[in-house]
Amino acid sequence: MFAPKPISARRTSVFQLTQLPSDSPFRDPIDPGNRLRTAFNLGRFRGSFEYDDSVGRNDPDFFRFQLTDNSTVAVWWANSSSTPMIGAIVNRYGQVVRQQGFPLSRRILPGRTASFFANDIQPGVYYVRITSAGRDNDYSFRLGAL
Repeated sequence: MFAPKPISARRTSVFQLTQLPSDSPFRDPIDPGNRLRTAFNLGRFRGSFEYDDSVGRNDPDFFRFQLTDNSTVAVWWANSSSTPMIGAIVNRYGQVVRQQGFPLSRRILPGRTASFFANDIQPGVYYVRITSAGRDNDYSFRLGAL
């Protein structure tokens, strides 16, 4: 069993696992994939996931996760590079998910962070997509679901 610990991140709450669930698909090293079809699969997701990597103009990162119940999802990104990035929750067709009319997407300016907290996300399969207009943009990202 795991016990999430709150971590504050600019007007949102993110959670860090102290132990991975037994059905966790994590392997080392993690390759997030650069298409929906090759996304790193987080499986049935509860708790949190943290990752640091880089993306380029033609090399986005995708992480797949499944919600089995209505869930609250928190996402936080940090852009350590000199060009903007875009972080989003997308559906299986690559379309940005909308909640109450608002897209679950953020532009992350160079040297800045961006986040959102979305309540009552419906069960289903979702993807975190991280893209950049530049080359080799370093980023950090956290995903939490309760």
